[in-house]
Amino acid sequence: MKKFPKIGEKLYLSRSSGDFYCDMVCNPYTVVEIKGESVYVQACKLIFNGVRYFDTLPDDIREDKEGKIVKLRWSEKHQRWQTTGSCPEIATFGEWIYQPYLN
Repeated sequence: MKKFPKIGEKLYLSRSSGDFYCDMVCNPYTVVEIKGESVYVQACKLIFNGVRYFDTLPDDIREDKEGKIVKLRWSEKHQRWQTTGSCPEIATFGEWIYQPYLN
């Protein structure tokens, strides 16, 4: 059942490619606009207080007015919000999660 998120709602994008390490990667976004049948989300800012290595998790996640904007569309086949492309990113609403690529 198609449900539109609210402006300001937290979410993260991840993939479902079949590759374990790629599918674990999560990036936080915030809903910034709903236009017609599309939802636009903006990347969040990751705050690192110390040294950042490839596997470092952020100390804080915040909205970023300068973050990259991504368009999501509803997939009738999979019943979910996702980006377009051959291996789309899937939106999971309700919280910010960041998980780096660890391979």
